[in-house]
Amino acid sequence: MKTLIASILLSLVAAAASAAAVQDEMIACSDREDLYHLVRIAQDQGSQMFMANALRLAKGGQCRFLHKGQKVEINQTHWMGTVCVEGDDFEGCLWVVRDVITE
Repeated sequence: MKTLIASILLSLVAAAASAAAVQDEMIACSDREDLYHLVRIAQDQGSQMFMANALRLAKGGQCRFLHKGQKVEINQTHWMGTVCVEGDDFEGCLWVVRDVITE
Protein backbone atom coordinates (compact mmCIF):
# COMPACT_ATOMS: atom_id res chain seq x y z
CA MET A 1 0.00 0.00 0.00
CA LYS A 2 2.78 2.43 0.94
CA THR A 3 4.58 1.54 -2.28
CA LEU A 4 1.47 2.31 -4.32
CA ILE A 5 0.99 5.69 -2.61
CA ALA A 6 4.67 6.55 -3.09
CA SER A 7 4.43 5.59 -6.76
CA ILE A 8 1.36 7.79 -7.28
CA LEU A 9 3.02 10.72 -5.52
CA LEU A 10 6.16 10.37 -7.66
CA SER A 11 4.00 10.33 -10.79
CA LEU A 12 2.21 13.50 -9.71
CA VAL A 13 5.50 15.26 -8.91
CA ALA A 14 6.94 14.26 -12.30
CA ALA A 15 3.81 15.51 -14.11
CA ALA A 16 3.92 18.83 -12.25
CA ALA A 17 7.62 19.26 -13.02
CA SER A 18 6.96 18.54 -16.69
CA ALA A 19 4.12 21.11 -16.82
CA ALA A 20 6.31 23.69 -15.09
CA ALA A 21 9.10 23.11 -17.61
CA VAL A 22 6.72 23.81 -20.51
CA GLN A 23 5.45 26.95 -18.78
CA ASP A 24 9.02 28.18 -18.24
CA GLU A 25 9.69 27.95 -21.96
CA MET A 26 6.87 30.38 -22.74
CA ILE A 27 7.70 34.07 -22.54
CA ALA A 28 6.11 37.27 -23.79
CA CYS A 29 5.93 37.27 -27.57
CA SER A 30 7.51 40.70 -27.68
CA ASP A 31 10.65 39.12 -26.20
CA ARG A 32 10.86 36.33 -28.76
CA GLU A 33 13.45 36.68 -31.47
CA ASP A 34 11.72 33.75 -33.19
CA LEU A 35 8.74 35.95 -33.99
CA TYR A 36 10.88 38.56 -35.67
CA HIS A 37 12.77 35.87 -37.57
CA LEU A 38 9.48 34.43 -38.82
CA VAL A 39 8.21 37.85 -39.84
CA ARG A 40 11.48 38.67 -41.61
CA ILE A 41 11.27 35.46 -43.64
CA ALA A 42 7.63 36.22 -44.47
CA GLN A 43 8.63 39.67 -45.69
CA ASP A 44 11.42 38.19 -47.81
CA GLN A 45 8.95 35.77 -49.36
CA GLY A 46 6.33 38.48 -49.85
CA SER A 47 3.78 36.87 -47.56
CA GLN A 48 1.78 39.81 -46.21
CA MET A 49 -0.96 37.49 -44.90
CA PHE A 50 1.52 35.53 -42.80
CA MET A 51 3.06 38.70 -41.41
CA ALA A 52 -0.35 40.10 -40.44
CA ASN A 53 -1.37 36.84 -38.75
CA ALA A 54 1.90 36.57 -36.83
CA LEU A 55 1.59 40.07 -35.43
CA ARG A 56 -2.13 39.71 -34.64
CA LEU A 57 -1.61 36.44 -32.76
CA ALA A 58 1.42 37.65 -30.89
CA LYS A 59 -0.03 40.85 -29.50
CA GLY A 60 -0.12 40.41 -25.74
CA GLY A 61 0.43 36.67 -25.94
CA GLN A 62 2.82 34.16 -24.50
CA CYS A 63 5.01 32.48 -27.09
CA ARG A 64 6.94 29.29 -27.41
CA PHE A 65 8.83 28.26 -30.52
CA LEU A 66 7.90 24.85 -31.90
CA HIS A 67 9.81 22.89 -34.48
CA LYS A 68 7.80 21.25 -37.23
CA GLY A 69 5.99 18.17 -35.94
CA GLN A 70 5.95 19.19 -32.27
CA LYS A 71 2.54 19.06 -30.63
CA VAL A 72 1.23 20.92 -27.61
CA GLU A 73 -2.04 20.35 -25.76
CA ILE A 74 -3.87 23.22 -24.16
CA ASN A 75 -6.86 23.42 -21.86
CA GLN A 76 -10.19 25.19 -22.35
CA THR A 77 -9.23 28.36 -20.47
CA HIS A 78 -6.83 29.33 -23.25
CA TRP A 79 -6.86 29.45 -27.00
CA MET A 80 -3.91 28.92 -29.21
CA GLY A 81 -2.83 29.94 -32.65
CA THR A 82 0.11 28.67 -34.63
CA VAL A 83 1.95 30.59 -37.28
CA CYS A 84 4.11 28.47 -39.57
CA VAL A 85 6.53 29.31 -42.33
CA GLU A 86 9.22 27.49 -44.26
CA GLY A 87 12.41 29.13 -45.46
CA ASP A 88 15.68 27.99 -46.99
CA ASP A 89 17.39 27.80 -43.60
CA PHE A 90 14.37 27.69 -41.32
CA GLU A 91 11.19 25.73 -40.83
CA GLY A 92 8.85 25.87 -37.88
CA CYS A 93 5.89 27.31 -36.06
CA LEU A 94 5.38 29.90 -33.37
CA TRP A 95 2.88 28.80 -30.75
CA VAL A 96 0.93 31.70 -29.30
CA VAL A 97 -1.19 31.36 -26.17
CA ARG A 98 -3.50 33.94 -24.65
CA ASP A 99 -5.76 33.77 -21.66
CA VAL A 100 -9.37 33.86 -22.85
CA ILE A 101 -10.55 35.60 -19.68
CA THR A 102 -8.34 38.65 -20.24
CA GLU A 103 -8.98 38.99 -23.97
